[in-house]
Amino acid sequence: AKALTEHLPMMWLAARQTPDFRTINRFRSERLKPLMDTLFSALTHLLIKEGYVDGSSYFLDGTKIEANANKYTFVWKKSVQKYEEKLQLKIDEMLQEIEKQVELDRIQIQQETNAEEKRISSEVLQAVARSVEQELIKRDEQIKETADHKEKQAQKQALKPLKPLRKIYRTLTTDTLPRLRKNAFIPTT
Repeated sequence: AKALTEHLPMMWLAARQTPDFRTINRFRSERLKPLMDTLFSALTHLLIKEGYVDGSSYFLDGTKIEANANKYTFVWKKSVQKYEEKLQLKIDEMLQEIEKQVELDRIQIQQETNAEEKRISSEVLQAVARSVEQELIKRDEQIKETADHKEKQAQKQALKPLKPLRKIYRTLTTDTLPRLRKNAFIPTT
């Protein structure tokens, strides 16, 4: 994904499209999965055969491999077969480890996505604060319009369950939203 934004040959190959690294990984792990093991194995064998990669970590001590320096050195067929079998086992282990890491990454991304979805946005909080404010203003105006003292008392008694709502509104307007504005640059309304 980084190369698609920095290297001209990669930009040309991708037709100047810049897919996200998750998109590239999803394509590799879902659509190319049947081909990846074979491709990885063949590429590794080719690189070792052409001398681009040193496969010494896969050899046993005493294994004879033909060298360019001496045309009279020889390679035992059984040694080469053992080497290829061990190399294939090592490649299979590496592929399993890669698949395990991809699965862990997928789980982590899913958990991050779920956490993002559970997070309440500042716009929602502002809308809630506005609706609570409007409701409280409406109730207060109803009480002020009432002329009878006993009826006012009855209305105030009926509004006692709204005390927690007033407290929530106060917390939203004096604490939560100002901190969100300060930390996340939310425009004031």
